[in-house]
Amino acid sequence: TNVARHACATEVGVSLVEEPDGVRLTVHDDGRGFDESGAPDKKSYGLLGIRERVNMFGGDAEISGSPGHGVTVRAWLPFERRSAQ
Repeated sequence: TNVARHACATEVGVSLVEEPDGVRLTVHDDGRGFDESGAPDKKSYGLLGIRERVNMFGGDAEISGSPGHGVTVRAWLPFERRSAQ
């Protein structure tokens, strides 16, 4: 949804890889990106929501981007929920 609404991307790649203890999801677009020094994840409910949902299931999320070079979201989700940290 974020790509469709904000990225102005022409291509989106999605990868889902099974690992021994969970799955890794990677989504990358070639859209307009953002300046990481501006900390958009602290202001954007969409990016914050991704992190919160992944964390809810005991996983980890990393979101990176740069102006004119798109955004990459990497999420790892365990097969079994870890206790809250």
